[in-house]
Amino acid sequence: MIEVALAEVGTVEGPKSNETKYGAFTKRNFLPWCGSFLMWAAHEAGVKVPDCVSTKDGAARFKASNHWFDTPKVGDFVFFDFVDDDKTIINHIGLVIRCSDKAIVTVEGNTSPAGKDRNGGQVMLKTRALGKNSGVVGYGRPVYKSPVLEKETP
Repeated sequence: MIEVALAEVGTVEGPKSNETKYGAFTKRNFLPWCGSFLMWAAHEAGVKVPDCVSTKDGAARFKASNHWFDTPKVGDFVFFDFVDDDKTIINHIGLVIRCSDKAIVTVEGNTSPAGKDRNGGQVMLKTRALGKNSGVVGYGRPVYKSPVLEKETP
C-alpha cells in the first residue's frame, strides 16, 4: 500500500476543486478527498480497510474493530484534528510511512506544502512532529497480509 501511495506523490486535483480519480473511485468526487485517496490506495494494493472517506467515521470504524492505537507503526492510518478549539473532530487522514518517537512521515492526499493543511489539493509527503500540538488523534491499523516468504532451495 505504501508503494501505491508513494507512486501518487505529486498528483494534483482538478480541473475542478476536489476533482480526483480517488473521489471518482469512492463515488464521492468533488468532496474533500484525503480519505478517498487512502481508500483508493488500499484497493489498488489489495488491502481491506474500513470506509474512511469520512475521516470521523473511519476513525470510529477502526475503534469499533479494536484496531485503534495511540502510537504509530509503519502502515497505520493517522487521523488528525487540525482545528484549534476545545473539541476533537477528526478532519484529515494520512498513511504513516516512517515513524520515530518525535515525528512521523506520511503520504497524504488533499494537502499542501504549508502548515497542517487538510484541503490543499495535492498528494504529498509530509513530516509531522509528534507531541501536544501535532493534531494527531490516533492511529487506525489495517490488517495487512503477511508477506509470503519463499523457501530456500538447496
